[in-house]
Amino acid sequence: MENKVETNEHQGTKNLIPVTERTKEEAKKISKKGGEASGEARRRKKKIKEVISALFATKAPEKQKEKLKEIFPDSDIETIEDLLNLAMVKNAIKGNVQAYNSLYDRLEGRPRQNIGLDGGEDGKPIVSEVNVSFKDYEDDKPVSE
Repeated sequence: MENKVETNEHQGTKNLIPVTERTKEEAKKISKKGGEASGEARRRKKKIKEVISALFATKAPEKQKEKLKEIFPDSDIETIEDLLNLAMVKNAIKGNVQAYNSLYDRLEGRPRQNIGLDGGEDGKPIVSEVNVSFKDYEDDKPVSE
């Protein structure tokens, strides 16, 4: 078995050129592609959200409503969303931990993840120094104060 040496550089990133080291035209072209892809992703997510919202608002089938009314007689089931919510409760009651966690997160809010920058297992800081510089792409010179 081969021993692999761990490095901070991934195999696929060795030939990448930072945008700051490209010509203005190349940087604009890359930025434009990124903006177009971002817009497409936003439109796709919006469409998915609209479809799911429409599905949730759809009237629940009578057969399904009757089955859940047997388990939850006091529930007011009208839509597919109502059916899904009660099915999640039913699964949580049966011991499905993922269903329980999902319901709990909806009711109480997802617990905050504490991610510190004070160090990993070795106690050393994750970020020791950050250098920021701004470049004026018109004349390709660093911006001075």
